[in-house]
Amino acid sequence: MHINPSVPRSDPPKSSSLLPRYLAFIHTNMAYQKIVVVGPGGRLGAPLVQALLQSQDNHFEVTALVRSTSDYTVPPNLDSSRIRVLKEDFTDHSALVAALSGHDAVVLAIPFGLDLLSASQAVINAAIEAGIKRVIPSEFESDESPLTQPLYGNKQAVRGLVKEAANEGKITYTLIRNGIWFDVGFQIALGFDAANKSVTLYDEGNRKFHTTTVPSVCRAIVSILANPTKFVNTVVHIHDFFVTQQDILAVVERVTESKFTVTNVDMEVLGKTSLEALMRGEFTFPNLAGVIKASIWGKESAARWDENDDSAANRAKLAKVDFDDQPGLVNVLRGQDAIVFAFGAGPDLIPMSKTLIDAAIEAGVKRVIPSEFGNDEIPLTEPLFGNKQVVQKILQEAASQGKITYTLIRNGPWFDLGFTLALGFDIQARTATLYDNGDRKFHTTTVPSICRAITSLLADSSQSVNKVVHIHDFFITQLDVLKVTEEITGSKFAITKVDTNEMAKSAMEGLSRGEFIPQNIFGAIRASVWGEKSAARWDENDDSAALGLGDADLAKEISKIAVLSK
Repeated sequence: MHINPSVPRSDPPKSSSLLPRYLAFIHTNMAYQKIVVVGPGGRLGAPLVQALLQSQDNHFEVTALVRSTSDYTVPPNLDSSRIRVLKEDFTDHSALVAALSGHDAVVLAIPFGLDLLSASQAVINAAIEAGIKRVIPSEFESDESPLTQPLYGNKQAVRGLVKEAANEGKITYTLIRNGIWFDVGFQIALGFDAANKSVTLYDEGNRKFHTTTVPSVCRAIVSILANPTKFVNTVVHIHDFFVTQQDILAVVERVTESKFTVTNVDMEVLGKTSLEALMRGEFTFPNLAGVIKASIWGKESAARWDENDDSAANRAKLAKVDFDDQPGLVNVLRGQDAIVFAFGAGPDLIPMSKTLIDAAIEAGVKRVIPSEFGNDEIPLTEPLFGNKQVVQKILQEAASQGKITYTLIRNGPWFDLGFTLALGFDIQARTATLYDNGDRKFHTTTVPSICRAITSLLADSSQSVNKVVHIHDFFITQLDVLKVTEEITGSKFAITKVDTNEMAKSAMEGLSRGEFIPQNIFGAIRASVWGEKSAARWDENDDSAALGLGDADLAKEISKIAVLSK
């Protein structure tokens, strides 16, 4: 859719960082998390629920709101434990207010129909009273046109309701215009009948129009919810393609290796006759479709706007550059405020970091957050993470000369990604490795919380100038984790205990011989976390609360891991 001197040793294998996947939507405010989807079973609602749950950049909590008479159930391809289904009487205002309370945003994915206005009004009025911050009404169409006034008067009434409420400061809204639905409307709207190898061209089929697929509309909604200050009380225009019917026909004929039979329809005549029929009260499908098609492919198209619309703004910008091209790097970074390094701690960390830091300084970047995202420094992990210390010294020297500022983030072991490899819990095998007795407390953080911390640091950069920031979701023991894991899985885990002193000694001896194998690498890391002098145990009153952390639920996080382990 068109909607950012090495430590002498034998190098360990390159580690691939998954953090970039969670940084695609770094923004200057916190994303909305608790989302209500009204109409979760429809052509837009169903894929939208799936897109929200599968978003790797934001862990949305989704509530599906349906009428009390609905037979909606969570589709089998989705994790039902992550979706709350509420069935309410839409005429019961108090019940709707109670259902919506505590949520951040409501997306109305109500299909076009006679009850769109009443249902939208009921939900929006309840949302205002419930303190909902953002509503996205059931727009998802083209711009307004006199031709479609008889059809979409209900949508205009909904727009009037949210605009009035927004003017009074009661709620905010975003209206989404996506033109014709490319996939859903390929035959019924765009005129292509692949089965019969025929196409209906409106006039000559050479007028350009905007069109969008359902998945891309969902991506745009996810992006708006993740970046709520971008599109406050405004109309957003998006598209996948800005094309003509002739453009599509050429591709379809090439793909199908067939010549299509073409029928041409006069748009002026179709629009006139269809609108006259609607004004007589003849709301038949041909008349409804006729005015919609005429509004799209007529001379004054409702689906033809500036090609440079909001589509690109609803996704992260991608810049591809050769890291050996210093001028190219400087050009990409020029005008940026901050740069976050999210690559692994492999042998390229020092040269990549130094190249980027030098380019950032020349480009006038203000802040660097390097690839730390680990534990505090102790001698045990020096052979592994000496390269990080080198990068720190490069930044500290540049900062002391006033060339740039930096922030280092320490988060302890990664709770979600390291649950098995680091923390020692294998849910599938129902086994746990306890280091010593598993009763030493340590700090640990999930990847989404690290990203939230980065977002907060970028939003208020003055509080972390040239500092080390410590964060955590949990300050716990392995025994604490074991207890909750056994409760969630309903199983007793087989326990293996490992002496951290022996593990540290063996790992250090191996690393000193240049044996950078997983057993020695992870042995040193684990001993550094769970040994008597832990690199992941600091003052519990660290920087977490100031950065918006502290609301993580241990049982919920382990439940997510348990689901993924299946």
